[in-house]
Amino acid sequence: MPEDPRHKYQLSVFINLNTTVPQVLFSAPGAAADCFGERTESSCARLPAKQSFTCGIETNVLFFCLNQLFTSRGDMSEPTASTKERILEAAGDIFGREGFKAATIRRIAEAAHVNIAAINYHFRDKEGLYAAVLEHVFHLGFTRFPSRGGIETGMTPEQQLHVFIRGMFYRLLSSEGWFGYSGKGRLIARELLAPTPAFENILDRYIRPHKEFLTEILIAIIGRDPGPQILLPLAVSIIGQCIYYAFAAPVIKRITGDESPMEARLDQLATFVWQFSLGGIARITDDQAADRLQPQPPTTPSPTIKP
Repeated sequence: MPEDPRHKYQLSVFINLNTTVPQVLFSAPGAAADCFGERTESSCARLPAKQSFTCGIETNVLFFCLNQLFTSRGDMSEPTASTKERILEAAGDIFGREGFKAATIRRIAEAAHVNIAAINYHFRDKEGLYAAVLEHVFHLGFTRFPSRGGIETGMTPEQQLHVFIRGMFYRLLSSEGWFGYSGKGRLIARELLAPTPAFENILDRYIRPHKEFLTEILIAIIGRDPGPQILLPLAVSIIGQCIYYAFAAPVIKRITGDESPMEARLDQLATFVWQFSLGGIARITDDQAADRLQPQPPTTPSPTIKP
């Protein structure tokens, strides 16, 4: 089969009809091999030395693979960053709006203006694409607004906390952060509510270091390490306030009647959460300094469950 001038690879196909199931032997570079590898049954056996497959496939599958390969729009001929970025952007939007199960590779390919084989080439499968989208989204957010971004030498721990909270609001709600990417906020919300296996890598690379830096600031404000039973609720409370403003913004607008853009009030909101958090930290540490006892809630009877 002659080389197609639109592609920088050549595919050789040999068909053996003297078997119960037509047998196909083809030799091709990675892009072509991946197209067939994703579309054929598990009986395909890779021959590493020749970058080949020996497959038992139905004729219609063979024609589909050839059609995908030679009628493509050049998406696989050169693995350019722009192709991957289009796929990641489209997938982030669709995964965010529809969820992992409901989203389809075909729908993502159509939205990204690529063929399905291009997605298989760059990301192998749907799970690989989803993991890459999560990494892409969190990398963008924490690159533009890093946890330690804006922290300067000589700042007090209290000032560092203000910068940390402000960075969270801008990462979550600004047009330069996750709010500016269609579907990305919903994608993150879905992961926080029901984490997938792909979220484990995000926890290790972004979430845990983010939380650990916050606990460093809290220890500096308190003046000692009060232990995880105090630090963890403090950290979760601070982060939780920021996240609620981000993911419950439509509800907050309905409750308050304030239709002004949330982005216009990010500095104001960050300052309020900062002051509120400092007040909570002071109350807890003052009580501990007095008698090392946590404030006890008022004694109230257990609620009665009516039949």
